[in-house]
Amino acid sequence: MLELQIAKLTKDAGQISPDRRKLLESIAAKILESDNLPALNFICTHNSRRSQLAQVWAKTAAHYAGFSGIECYSGGTEATRVPNATLDALRKQGFIIGKRGDGNEPLSVSYAPDAPELELFSKKFDHPANPDRGFLALMTCSDAADNCPFVPGSNGRFALTYQDPKVSDGTPEEAATYLERADQIGREMIYLFNLLKR
Repeated sequence: MLELQIAKLTKDAGQISPDRRKLLESIAAKILESDNLPALNFICTHNSRRSQLAQVWAKTAAHYAGFSGIECYSGGTEATRVPNATLDALRKQGFIIGKRGDGNEPLSVSYAPDAPELELFSKKFDHPANPDRGFLALMTCSDAADNCPFVPGSNGRFALTYQDPKVSDGTPEEAATYLERADQIGREMIYLFNLLKR
């Protein structure tokens, strides 16, 4: 099912606006100018929705585009938890979500049978699980983009912001809104890694 979703999102690249394409092309150029492929750290305020979706989709897109060596991380300016709506959107897209341990987090995300699972949990961007140097900081929300003008250890910083699906929490539109955001992020990450193949 995930392979079908990847094919659909690849085909839907025309939905990406010209401004977003330029931004993604700038990120691709920065990745390619590095001697070694840099890690990507997606940063948002709570590390619960957009940054988590971006981490999962970036690692997935990297793997399917032949860039399995690129490591993808996420973090927040504070740590909270990954809400069920985020996980439900990933499941609907075809990801397999599992638990590690007794609590709610960390979670495991399987995106390919021949790849190690991703570990998902809400954490600050400078958590020991994340790189402390040699990474690109990709700010997925405007609050983090505004409040973190400098990310220590990063080789570059881009404001790749997305609308927060949290606005739909508790409404009849919640599931559709989260899935729409997950699709948008997936589409853009696939586009980004396809640029690197050229």
